[in-house]
Amino acid sequence: MDWSKLTWLVWHSERLLLAEKGQDDFIGWEKIPICPFKGKCYEVTVAIYELMGEDGLSLYRMKDMFDEWHWFMIVDETYQQRQKGIDVGNFIIDATEKQYRHPLVPPTNKVRFGEIGSELKDCEYMKKPLHYPSYKDKVEKFKKKLLLHIENHNNRAKPVRIDDFVEKDDKQEQSASTEKPVTLDDFFV
Repeated sequence: MDWSKLTWLVWHSERLLLAEKGQDDFIGWEKIPICPFKGKCYEVTVAIYELMGEDGLSLYRMKDMFDEWHWFMIVDETYQQRQKGIDVGNFIIDATEKQYRHPLVPPTNKVRFGEIGSELKDCEYMKKPLHYPSYKDKVEKFKKKLLLHIENHNNRAKPVRIDDFVEKDDKQEQSASTEKPVTLDDFFV
């Protein structure tokens, strides 16, 4: 599995959801009246899952404190290592866990910090995404927006620096170090 691609997709998914609410970054996002992550777990999780080619990831869902389904992914290899007692880091990908704003705790925390071997007992493994056309449409729509967001990010203008307008001459730089420095007297002869 390509970890850099996965983290890139999660990072851009979060920023896209923020941007849809007029927010550029996470600074002050919790003051937005309607949480940008609320109700987006299915489409975001499945979009990332499909863009990753379903490679090395498993889809899960579990009921949250409001008795609603919350979708997330497990990184299979990392989870298997956890089962063997090897702690290699987070095995859960939950791109919308921020919808559970303080003081609420994401339901995936029960999984993340659960007893090894029984952490997924309250979760439902989903062999594949739901087949409902409206859900498929939401996922496809989010994937298109996400890919466009990534493309725009990659093509964004770089900051302009004064050095961008100065010609560089390697010969001049080399000879400048061996020549006598210029003083004000050289200009007022």
